[in-house]
Parts: sequence; C-alpha cells; structure tokens
Amino acid sequence: MPLLDDITIGRYKARESLIHKLDPRTKGLCTIIFMGAIFGIKGFVGLAGGIILAVGLTSLSKVGLSDFGRNLKAFVWLFALTFALHLFFSPAGEKLTLPVIGFQLGREGLERGVFYSGRIALLLAFSYIFMATTSPLEIADGLERSLKPLKKVGFPAHEAAMVLSIALRFVPTILDEAKRIRDAQLCRGARLEGNILLKIKGFSAMLIPLFASALRRADTLALAMEARGYRGGEGRTSYIELRFKKVDFGAVVFTALIVWGLAIL
Repeated sequence: MPLLDDITIGRYKARESLIHKLDPRTKGLCTIIFMGAIFGIKGFVGLAGGIILAVGLTSLSKVGLSDFGRNLKAFVWLFALTFALHLFFSPAGEKLTLPVIGFQLGREGLERGVFYSGRIALLLAFSYIFMATTSPLEIADGLERSLKPLKKVGFPAHEAAMVLSIALRFVPTILDEAKRIRDAQLCRGARLEGNILLKIKGFSAMLIPLFASALRRADTLALAMEARGYRGGEGRTSYIELRFKKVDFGAVVFTALIVWGLAIL
C-alpha cells in the first residue's frame, strides 16, 4: 500500500532554518492566520499567490518539496471527490466540449472544482510546514503557555497540552506500525492490492492488529507515567523557557502583510 509510504504529515524534521527557530506560539498563530486567509481567497489570482507563498515557506524551512508532493499523492481521493462534486453539482452555465471524446462539461463547475481543490492543497501545505518544523514537545509547551490564563477558571492547560503531545507523538508511531503489519501480512500471502474490494479486505486485515498494538502502547505509556509519579502539572517546570524574540514579531508582521495582500487579490 503506497499510501502508507506517502503520508509524512505529523513527522518533525530537524533542520537549521529560520522557521524552525521561531517560537512555537508564533508558528501556530501564523498557521491559523494563513489558514483563515485561505478561506477568504476569492479568485485564482489569490490562489496562485497562496501557492507561491506555500512553496516559498516550504523551501525556506528546508523540509523538502518532494516530501510534500508525496503527501499530496496520499490525498488524491479527496481532491478527486472535491473536483467531482463541484463539477457535477454546480449550476449549469457555459458548456465546454472536450476534444476527441466530445463530452461537455460546465465551465463554472470545472473552475470551482480546480479552485476548491487548490484551497484544500493549501490547507495541507501550511499544516505540513507547521508540523515538520515544530517538534511535539514544542507544540505542547506552546499550547500550555497559550492556555495558561485559562487555569484561573479551572481549565487543565497542562493536561490538555500533554494529551495533544502524546497524540502527535503517536501519529508517526502508528504509521510505522501499520507499515510493519502490512509487510507481515504480505509475507503471509495476503493480497492488499487490486480492486476496491481487495483493498477493503486488506485494510480490515490490518486494522485489528493495528488497533490492538495501539492499545498496548497506550497501556504501557500509562503504566510508565504512573511509575514515574506523574500527577499532573502542579509544581512542574519546563527545561526550555519560551520567549518571544524580534524575529517572532517580524514573522507576525510579515504574516499580516501577506494576508492583507491575499485579501486584495
């Protein structure tokens, strides 16, 4: 199943880049702003600007355009579904006749399908950049600091950050486990490729052992935390103290200017 080899979203990649050095709270805020701006894009000019921005940030972060391309391959089904829904369910208008086969398609549906598929690709791009340049520990620390004011009303900020950190750490672990189970099933003669029925049967053969493995890992982690005396965030300190720097303020200003420019486009 090539799909398992293509998905790398959720994996941190240690690099020496400007984006890696930013405060995780800055990267999280900028990512949220960029994603919000994507929904404000109204035309193909703004979409092209967003694509250029995503490619530029991916290159600046040194996490690899080729890896992101493989991630997009894993979501081809989502692009195809989005494109088909807009192509066949958009209001009828000007018709375009395809050469050779002579099949007619609605111009508006075709444009909408391409446009909204591009939006989804941009959302995946900014998610990929954030996850590849921010370690799970940084994400947990940043989230805890951001939610710290809510402690005054009884919100468990540390526990919420811990749950998120564990979930993010489990993503690549579960993907690796799925690959090992796939290889084991193939060695036993299982057929995981072919038509849609064979693929569904193959996934069902992988799902049960994968689910059992995830439960075992969760139980082992719970026992390890209990053995180490984990009792929540009370009195706990952090090895790395997060502080905003000039580059973080510059990143926020840059993000605001880019979003303003996309809104104009």
